[in-house]
Amino acid sequence: MAAVAPAYTANGLSSGLNDSAIIQSLVNIRQQPITQLQTEQAGIQTQVSDLGTIASQLTALQSAVDAFATGGVVASQVTSTNTAFTATAGTQATPGQYSVQVTALAAAAKARSQGFSSTSSPVTGGTLALTVQGTQYNLTITDGESLSDVASALNQLGAPINATILSDGTNQYLEVTDAQTGYPIGTNAANALSITETDTGTQGQDLNLAVFQSAANAAVTVDGLATTQTSNQVSDLIPGVTLNLSSTETTPENLVIATDPTTTQTNLQTFVTAYNTLNASLQSQLNPPATTNADGSTSAQPAPLSNDAGVLGLEQQMQQILTTIVPGVNGFNSLASIGITSSDQDGSISIDQGLLDNALNNNPAAVNQLFSQASTGIAAAFDNLSSTYADPATGAFTQEEAQLNTRIQQMTQQQTEMQADLATYQQSLQEQFANMEQLVSNFKSVGQYLTQLSQAQVASSPGGSGNG
Repeated sequence: MAAVAPAYTANGLSSGLNDSAIIQSLVNIRQQPITQLQTEQAGIQTQVSDLGTIASQLTALQSAVDAFATGGVVASQVTSTNTAFTATAGTQATPGQYSVQVTALAAAAKARSQGFSSTSSPVTGGTLALTVQGTQYNLTITDGESLSDVASALNQLGAPINATILSDGTNQYLEVTDAQTGYPIGTNAANALSITETDTGTQGQDLNLAVFQSAANAAVTVDGLATTQTSNQVSDLIPGVTLNLSSTETTPENLVIATDPTTTQTNLQTFVTAYNTLNASLQSQLNPPATTNADGSTSAQPAPLSNDAGVLGLEQQMQQILTTIVPGVNGFNSLASIGITSSDQDGSISIDQGLLDNALNNNPAAVNQLFSQASTGIAAAFDNLSSTYADPATGAFTQEEAQLNTRIQQMTQQQTEMQADLATYQQSLQEQFANMEQLVSNFKSVGQYLTQLSQAQVASSPGGSGNG
């Protein structure tokens, strides 16, 4: 009778069970709390990211409206055509008409040397003492150095001058020009540029630098007020207006500054865009869009910050600012009064051009004041809002992010500990199953031995198959 084959096979599993699958199933069950913790942590990380985005957008909104507090929101433009000057209207310019007359132009002082045969001609050594706008600068000239070297040394002296070499076709001349026009008001024109030359060398020619063009100040009269200016670019006569003087005239010209509705709307649109960007982020958290399910129904899943008190509070305060009446502003004392209104559907804002034009035509100063009014204006309101929620140190969102980040760190540590426990558990299971397989193998070995012994006894007994 043939020997009975043992049940244990060469695959190493004496029991015939799929030990690896069983162990992995048990490990997966123990892994579930870790997976849930990781999912929760990912949700908190999303909250931190979304809070950071909202805080950044709030800061951008504050920056946009702050520009109106300092520079004004109403743009102005020059509508007159002038001949003796050009004018540029800045953010502080106010509409109006001005009588402007230019009677003198500013000029820079200039000095010139005697003629030299070439730029490489030697110059007699010594010292140059230049007084420019009241400050003295000293240059030492090496005996015999070239005219071009002297020009280069002057330009590197640090004095507010420009040195160059001019030619009349025969000779070369070193020319020194004051970098500034005019001279200090109330002083002498000679204070703009004076030169003292001391020659001590023996080579070449003396420079003989001498002032040939004296400095001159500009003279301009605005609405009968005569002023003296050291520059032909004048920005301190009419608020927000820069005059660039180009020629003199015998009679005054009319300068007209008018409101620029197109640029004003463009300025306001930066505020509107920043507001709507932030509002869209808030709405996506508080009122997430509905999605269509497989059965055709619709539902909305809660957003990470759907129940965040800070996000809800920010949205409510932003809406309150839209309806704020700014005290101390005549007529156009709210955003709605100048055409900035919100949508009932999503809270976004837009500009009504007709209402804005009406405000600009009737009282542009009030439009500026609406934003710039100290403490109570629209800019101040958004400053307070940004400080409350987005301040890098004390803002509500900043503190909330810090708390969430602490929780994330704690969860990371917790996962590390749980993973270590899981690894220990898996190792224990592997050892237990290995011991079980060894035990089963031992039992099977004994069974096989007993089986073989029994077969041998049967074969050797009377009447057994062993007695033929």
